Amino acid sequence: MHTKSILSISLGVFLSLSNVVWAGYVPPAKQEPPSDYSSSTGIRSGCPNQEINSEMLVILAPQTYVGETTSVRPQFTWWTAVPSDLDFRLFEFTANGQVKQKGNPISIKSSAGINQLSLPTEHPPLTVGQKYLWQVALRCPNGNYVLERAEFKVVTAPSNINPNLNSSEKVKQYAQDGFWYDALSESLQESSGKLGKLGSDLISSLAMSENLLISAL
Repeated sequence: MHTKSILSISLGVFLSLSNVVWAGYVPPAKQEPPSDYSSSTGIRSGCPNQEINSEMLVILAPQTYVGETTSVRPQFTWWTAVPSDLDFRLFEFTANGQVKQKGNPISIKSSAGINQLSLPTEHPPLTVGQKYLWQVALRCPNGNYVLERAEFKVVTAPSNINPNLNSSEKVKQYAQDGFWYDALSESLQESSGKLGKLGSDLISSLAMSENLLISAL
């Protein structure tokens, strides 16, 4: 239950950027619960003098269920309180429910605030119908780390997705159809990587839905 306070507390610094005037993100109607791999999150042995804690790193994605994307090259987004050295890893679920790492770990100099990562061009595209797990690990000075994970599935884009929509309209359609990764990526693209009004609304609605889902357990 690592998300029950992280999204609402850590993101509070920028959730006030806008008042939600549209429905925001709507989770998929059929939600697949995450595997036990995703429960292995939070502080790994801690950081010295509490200089780094789990509220300094927030994955901006559903964590109480498996998220969905229509992209075979999705963007991964997170928030950090301060500039940090991070490691990114992507895993693929096998037929027997195990995970295997795809590609090499990626070392990142993460700036304070919103950060994004797209799969490198040399990385093969993801597979439609396949489930994946991504993680970011914030390295501590003593060699320990703070770890966050989220699972997602690549799905076929429904026929109602209109490619001729403008960016704002695409964000809203993706969000209403439950495609979190697509909606957030499009909103950040529209605002040049900054958290604009649409992005703020998306994250606010995600935080509320995550807390509601946890309280129902």
